[in-house]
Amino acid sequence: MHYPWRAVDQEGEILESYVTKTRDKQAALRFMKKALKRHGSPETITADGLRSYKAAMAHDVPRLAIGSDIDQVEVGIRLRCAISRELTPYIGIEQSWRVEDSAHYARARGEHPSVTNYVLGIRFWF
Repeated sequence: MHYPWRAVDQEGEILESYVTKTRDKQAALRFMKKALKRHGSPETITADGLRSYKAAMAHDVPRLAIGSDIDQVEVGIRLRCAISRELTPYIGIEQSWRVEDSAHYARARGEHPSVTNYVLGIRFWF
């Protein structure tokens, strides 16, 4: 049996395609390293629930600038004012911290390991 692996960008275009005979951690690491070598480091990685992805991403991967285990912690709060049930403006603040090796990689790139975002928006439904 053969297993396909694909790297897709945010528009849905296939960047990289790879076929392996196994679907394990080593195959996932090989695919990730191949895709990174050709296309560079992505801002985010989204994977399906396959355990081999989780096992591969649990390794410290300096090229991805992602440390092992927990990569980032985020906390946020939003305050809503219900004008009506259909229209609700809100304001909020979100704080995120890169932890352990990921913080080290961020500092090495000249980035600050913690980020504060202010959020303003309108929630509405029909």
